[in-house]
Amino acid sequence: MAIELKNPGFRMASLLFDCLQEQFAEGIVDYPTPGQFCLRANEAPITDDLDPITGEDLCCTGLGWVRIGNTFPSSSFPAPDDHTRPCFPTSWALELEAGLLRCYVPAGQEHMATCAQHTDNAIADSLALRILQETACCFGTALERAHPGRLWFVNSIVVNGPRGNCIDRTMSILVQSPKCC
Repeated sequence: MAIELKNPGFRMASLLFDCLQEQFAEGIVDYPTPGQFCLRANEAPITDDLDPITGEDLCCTGLGWVRIGNTFPSSSFPAPDDHTRPCFPTSWALELEAGLLRCYVPAGQEHMATCAQHTDNAIADSLALRILQETACCFGTALERAHPGRLWFVNSIVVNGPRGNCIDRTMSILVQSPKCC
């Protein structure tokens, strides 16, 4: 993506975003490439079947996203500070989130998922998990090149849904952000 900003949080989110897209460019696993990749500034993607404005089925189009989540003072990364210090905060912990959204059953299907569709979704979910794990490995390498010694870890990788016809896998990463003083 190569957007240049002086904001360290955005630069780290861009590294993660590039790594997520790279997994599809390299064809690491047999998972359908999302129709859209976005850096997002809001909550996790909408989970309705249809975009209320365009009527597009966002789940079945597929979405890969990265967003900056919560941040908190953390002088002893990754633990949050529980009191102020003379030069507060001395550093921050920044949450980055990456995810993959897809539909659970084909768009327009008028009955519940079949056993075969549940099995297909279990396989697709395991592939989404693998893609996010590979994304984390790529991110660690890219972060070390860009910011040697910067601490980070995967906080969690969770499945959400299905909600309506949408299901997603979301990874939360905590990254040490630069010191203030």
